[in-house]
Amino acid sequence: ADVLRAAAVAIDHPTAPSEPVVHARRRALRARATVEAAVETVLRSTGRATGPAPLAHDEAHARHVADLTVYVRQSHAERDLAVLGHLAAEVDGEADEGVRL
Repeated sequence: ADVLRAAAVAIDHPTAPSEPVVHARRRALRARATVEAAVETVLRSTGRATGPAPLAHDEAHARHVADLTVYVRQSHAERDLAVLGHLAAEVDGEADEGVRL
C-alpha cells in the first residue's frame, strides 16, 4: 500500500515539474513489481488454504484466478526486476557525485 500511495502522490503532486525519466520509470517498475509480488502471494496462499475445490467447482472463482494469473503474467518478471536494479543503481549513483554503476 505504501508503494502505491507514494507513486500516486508523486504522480498527482510532483515535487519537481521536470523529474528525470529514470526516476519515474523506477517508481513505475517498483510499483508493478510490488503488486506482482502481492498477487503471487495471494494466489499461492488462497490455493493452499482452499485446496482445489474452488478451482474445480466454483466457476466464478476459477475465472477470477485465471484472469488474475493472465494479468500478472503480462509483466516481464525477472527482466523488469533487472531493469529496476539498474535504474536503482543509476538513481542512487546520482546522489554519489554522478557515479554511474
